[in-house]
Amino acid sequence: MSYFTSSTSIKKEFCKHEFQIKYAHGTNKSFHVCIKCNYKKPIIIISDGEQIFDVPASKQSNSEKIFHKMIEWQCETDWNSTSYDGWKLPGTQSAHYWCGEWKTKGCMNLEKHKGTKHEGEIFIKRYQRFCYRGDCDKCHKKWMSRESNKATNRIMQFQKEYGKKVRHIVVSPAKEYRDLPIKKVRKKVYSILKQCGVVGGVVVFHPFKLKNKQWYYSPHFHVLSFGFATFRPDLRCKDGWFVKDIGVRNSVFGTMLYLLSHGGVKPKNHSTIWFGNLSYSKLRLEIEHKPDQCPCCESELEPLKYMYVTGKPPPPDEYLEMFVDPRGWKPVQTSNFKELSKIERFEYVLQQELYDANKGIIY
Repeated sequence: MSYFTSSTSIKKEFCKHEFQIKYAHGTNKSFHVCIKCNYKKPIIIISDGEQIFDVPASKQSNSEKIFHKMIEWQCETDWNSTSYDGWKLPGTQSAHYWCGEWKTKGCMNLEKHKGTKHEGEIFIKRYQRFCYRGDCDKCHKKWMSRESNKATNRIMQFQKEYGKKVRHIVVSPAKEYRDLPIKKVRKKVYSILKQCGVVGGVVVFHPFKLKNKQWYYSPHFHVLSFGFATFRPDLRCKDGWFVKDIGVRNSVFGTMLYLLSHGGVKPKNHSTIWFGNLSYSKLRLEIEHKPDQCPCCESELEPLKYMYVTGKPPPPDEYLEMFVDPRGWKPVQTSNFKELSKIERFEYVLQQELYDANKGIIY
């Protein structure tokens, strides 16, 4: 069986659809897409020309432009050497050896597949492993996208209840605050925002600014917030702080992605902080964890590895989901690995890699 066969029709055959609204890349055209099998169908339009459902996430058509701009900064500026008190720009640290590594998980429950169209076959799913760290030179873009999606869902949920759009505000600290610990500075930021009528939002810390292709230390805070009451173009506070209202944001995802593209990254510090009515203690979103399941028997997928079989090539390094011949596949034993110490884990990995190399195993 060819590994390049599309699995959309296979999954659709068994899938219990759960639809979300998404945009076609680079356009304003929206459609329903199943989060399980990627099945698409057009948006239903009612008589007054409005969509029945609110859009849960903003358009992502500017993502490529933002990533392209980020690459320009990394190549043409002192991006990698810029640092202050442990704060750096995204993607400046070495990746783990397994970042971007292709893995396989699947369902080998042949008994439950009996009597179906895929009797005698197992289901496999190829995926890449990422660390989702902001400072990883391989995974920082994945981190940006994931954080932007989380922020978009949270802001859109509050926007439905609040009834007003999110605003973009920039807060620059006074000189005497610039060298203080970040936690103390953030408290002052929250106090100033409260004076301006802000009821809550998310803060992204930017330790650096760019001038003449050189990054220099100039701390400031970008805020996506609700309830900003002072609608003057800018507001200079009495104690030297500077607050600027950039205005209403139409694309929450695009704004967050851009802010994270050159935001501050530091180990054991959060790049985004939620406060006020959008804090985790006040706004709780119901997030249901749904494990990957077999589209045929709905069993939870388990890690698999492939051994060479004559005349049967290994799966390619690309995203795919399909049913295949079970020959050559076996589950990965990982149950006892968590109980090992760090030294024992390292020795175990070396021994496992040597064993697999001798056996001709491909992950």
